[in-house]
Amino acid sequence: MVKDNFYFFKKNANMFNTISDIQEFINVSNDIDIELLLPYKGAAMERLCRFIPEKLFPEIKEKEEKAYKEIKRATANYMVVYAIPFLKIKLSNIGGVNYDDVKMKNASWWDLRDFGLSAVKIADKALNSAIEILEKTEFGSKLTLPNGLGLFQRPKDVNEFYSIGDSWDVLLQLQSTIKTVFQLYVQEKLCDCTLADILGDVTAKMYLILRVGLLFNGKNCHGKKLKCYHLKRNPN
Repeated sequence: MVKDNFYFFKKNANMFNTISDIQEFINVSNDIDIELLLPYKGAAMERLCRFIPEKLFPEIKEKEEKAYKEIKRATANYMVVYAIPFLKIKLSNIGGVNYDDVKMKNASWWDLRDFGLSAVKIADKALNSAIEILEKTEFGSKLTLPNGLGLFQRPKDVNEFYSIGDSWDVLLQLQSTIKTVFQLYVQEKLCDCTLADILGDVTAKMYLILRVGLLFNGKNCHGKKLKCYHLKRNPN
């Protein structure tokens, strides 16, 4: 593992060499020292490596240029978001002080919030694009994506009931909730069949997604007639 990590960081050490490399993906000032951003690269890439194993990066860089560019876009935006609080404040042995520039006016907190939210949104979309590209390549089977019981496998699947944007991170956090909703409110209403049986039937799967999705969104789906032979005759 240590050897693999060393190889990974050595191959990806030049992902961003200058501030202009960052500016290709997010608008930051030329005055920012890239050395102030790089400490947050590891935290940024961790969000990607939950779904795209780090050991694949060198090979992706060589074989899938478009996907790797989206990986860089996601990393740059996440990295800047993580760095924002530390760029605003300098800690010393007497406490924290704000950086000051007599030529510039400090941005309001809501402007910084909007900047950060937009950067996260761009990063999420870039990660989503990279995954979509890689799924169609030899790397598809090597991705570590959440399964969502086979019902909610993509952020867009959840978006039909509850908006999470393009966030794979949120989808990952929702896995236990999806499982709990299915076990508490749906599983007991099914006939003697397995989840695999339902997933193999397009119509049955559609109705099951509808039922779980409505419950997941906090909506009462009692009284909705689900014409699916996998559900008991009187599911409610």
